[in-house]
Amino acid sequence: MKLVAVPPQPAPAPETVTWTRTQAVNELRRALVELTDAEHSLCSVASEQRIFCFGFSRWSEPELRRRLRHLLERRPRMRRTELENLANTCQLMRQYIDGAAVACDVEAIDHELCRGWDDFGNADLARFCYEILKKNVVVVDSPPFSGQV
Repeated sequence: MKLVAVPPQPAPAPETVTWTRTQAVNELRRALVELTDAEHSLCSVASEQRIFCFGFSRWSEPELRRRLRHLLERRPRMRRTELENLANTCQLMRQYIDGAAVACDVEAIDHELCRGWDDFGNADLARFCYEILKKNVVVVDSPPFSGQV
C-alpha cells in the first residue's frame, strides 16, 4: 500500500456579515484600543506596527510637517522622531480631555492631523475589519439619525 501525503486544507473563509459604519467603527475601536496605552496613541501604534491607517508613517516628512505645523512653531528644525513623539503626546492629551477611546475619535471631531474615522470609506472599514478582527464584513452606511429616541 502506497501512502499519499494529503496537502493541508485551507481554513474555511469566515462567514460574511453586514455591519453599518457605526457597528464597524465600534468593533474596530474595541479592538484597537487594546493596542494602545497611556504612552502610545493609536497613531503611534499604527505607525510602529504598520497596521490600520499606518498612523504617522502614512505621510512623507514634508506632509507630516505641514499637518503638524502648529507643533513646529517654537522648534521648526525638530527631527521627525521628535515631532512624532510630540504629536503622540498631544493625541493622548486630547483623548484624555475629550474622554475619547482612540485618536480617531478626536480627529473625527477636530480634523487636525487627519479626519479620523471620516478618512475611511466603507471599503476601507471592511478591509480593516478583515485585517484586525479577522471578519469578512460588508460595511453599509449607517441610517441617518432621526432625532427620535
